[in-house]
Amino acid sequence: MLFTKLKALDVSNRILLTGTPLQNNLAELWSLLNFILPDVFHDFATFQSYFNFSEFESLVEENDEKNSEFNSLVSMEVRKALVNNLHTILKPFILRRLKNDVLTLPPKREYIIYSNLSPLQSFLYSTMLHPESDFRSTLLKTFFPLYVKYNFPDLEKYVDQYLEMKELTKSKKGLTQKTVQALDLHYEFVNSQIKSKRISNPLMQLRQLCDSPYHYFFPWNDETQITSDLVLNTAKLQSLDSLIPALIHKYPKEKILIFSQFKSTLDLLQTYFNEHPSDDKLYSSETNVFPLKTCVLTGSSSKEERDDAISTFETDPDYKIFLLSTRAANLGLNLTAATTVILYDSDLNPMVDLQAIARVHRIGQTKPCLVYRLATLATVEDAIWERVIKKRVLEGIVIELGEFNGSDQWVSSDNKKVKLKKESVLSSLLNFYSSKRGKSGLNHYTDPSQLVTTLKSNSLTPEEIEEVTSHAMEKYEEEHRINESKLTHIKLLSESDVTGQSALDDVIS
Repeated sequence: MLFTKLKALDVSNRILLTGTPLQNNLAELWSLLNFILPDVFHDFATFQSYFNFSEFESLVEENDEKNSEFNSLVSMEVRKALVNNLHTILKPFILRRLKNDVLTLPPKREYIIYSNLSPLQSFLYSTMLHPESDFRSTLLKTFFPLYVKYNFPDLEKYVDQYLEMKELTKSKKGLTQKTVQALDLHYEFVNSQIKSKRISNPLMQLRQLCDSPYHYFFPWNDETQITSDLVLNTAKLQSLDSLIPALIHKYPKEKILIFSQFKSTLDLLQTYFNEHPSDDKLYSSETNVFPLKTCVLTGSSSKEERDDAISTFETDPDYKIFLLSTRAANLGLNLTAATTVILYDSDLNPMVDLQAIARVHRIGQTKPCLVYRLATLATVEDAIWERVIKKRVLEGIVIELGEFNGSDQWVSSDNKKVKLKKESVLSSLLNFYSSKRGKSGLNHYTDPSQLVTTLKSNSLTPEEIEEVTSHAMEKYEEEHRINESKLTHIKLLSESDVTGQSALDDVIS
């Protein structure tokens, strides 16, 4: 409706300001061009037919056995010509300005930190993958014993007999009426909590399970002390348990932003930081920096809460962690008081994550920045990352390499290094469309518990900690590489890798 009204305005000139001209597909770019020049860009079908890069995918899939023959017929030069034609058509209508065109920002580097699902996560994940299973019943049988164990330990020894009685309608022999009544009360409480959860969207459930098994039920009461099981049953919290203390010990004055898609994850993280379990077997007095004070900003935060959280984070040195909803809090915020960004989970739209990172790496930042993406191996997050890469590829081909800055440096420049860089990046992008990568389903493995992995634990090694936390300037150089055979938990994302394909190597092959 708004777009229709805007197009009806009788004006002599039109201009659009946007930070994301292309996020998901060419239809978004065409709609903007159609608003600016409706007479020229009047038909989307025609526009798409000229620049349908996905044609290469379908052709490769149909000619899989003759892949080498196909690649010889459809040469790279033909595909480059197609891209150059698109850039030639778009150049009169797009003027692009980057932060680096205005000033020199401090360097930034980005890592993916991998972990294996915990046994509890893996069990629930595998159960969710089988539609014939009763997932709610599995959740109830899983969390009811945990709820009793943590909050009513005197009743724990009766749980197995009670569940057997419930399932097989056996007699209550061996259980007193008082015990049965108490367990009935706790059972109904857990059951009512689990029944209130929506589990109709499998993709959403798998994503939440990768974050934590406690999205469905948090088994500790308010007055009960959190145990180390919170960390041991959550793979990504084990990664944080290595990373956060190292960052705070190394840079005691610096602050950290942590983004998540889910409010329930932010609630869990707030509990993790504020009520972190102190287990002498896991944490020594030298390494334990918990508990930590946090600020929180979600989509439900009022303007007053938002302003208070930002002010507290920027001015109070005791608040080192800011927990933010990725979609609700990634625009319009200047949080350069922080130098580190942790993406607890990735958005299906890569631009949303980039906007989140830009809360720190932006005009006003004076220190080098570190970015970490947490990911679980052999899960739906691999498929999500593939989809993200596919969208980045399209954005890279159409926008990144278009040089819509008012110059023709790709065409007229005598700088061989510049030309070679474009040739290299363009070849990489187009080759992506000549592969079957990006065509996978929601999950690569039917049972992540069967994954054979080199990760013996989810804790980062001292060498990995040093690599990901160091602010040594040579580590920000484009030529910097890491020994991935030794540093198995981490992947370094190259600034020049527009697609991010390097992050998939050896992970989903």
